Amino acid sequence: KDVMIVDADLQKSSTMWNDERSQKLSDDVKEIYSVQKQSGDLSGAIRDLNRRYEYVFLDAAGVDQKNLRHGLITADVFLVPFKPTQFDLNNLILLQPIIEEALIVNPELNVYAVISMSPTNPRVKEVDEAKDFLREFPQIRILETFICERSIYHLSASEGLGVTELKAKTESNKKAQKEIINLLKEIGV
Repeated sequence: KDVMIVDADLQKSSTMWNDERSQKLSDDVKEIYSVQKQSGDLSGAIRDLNRRYEYVFLDAAGVDQKNLRHGLITADVFLVPFKPTQFDLNNLILLQPIIEEALIVNPELNVYAVISMSPTNPRVKEVDEAKDFLREFPQIRILETFICERSIYHLSASEGLGVTELKAKTESNKKAQKEIINLLKEIGV
């Protein structure tokens, strides 16, 4: 499948990840295309790329920037990853009016929140508390899948690979791969 990443974040982490990936291409590691676009007509560029690629991912900072707004008016899916912490939950409050405006222009937009970097200790109640908090935002669908803090995510980022492309050597790695597979199923990819 042809995949394009539009890196609209000044941090350029998607570009760095894909640069690392391009050095590992093989039968098992397929090429992913990427472009940097931090200014200009982002929504027009995304519309054009949507005609040429099966999947177009936009990496934009999760703050109120023009790039994020432009992306939302052309997106099919807006996936909001957040840590189950008060600071990240406060950021969702700031995103809420942006999401509401985007849904006026793009009523087909599916908005999902995924808890990320969750503690692996089942006694910690942060995930349940975060899900309870999110129920106050009817425009955001809370995914059942949540992503735990696991070392394989850091490894995959530095290797330029997806978690499911790495060899799962531990039970924790297998759980991480299952988390990603479940996430993709839940958002319909």
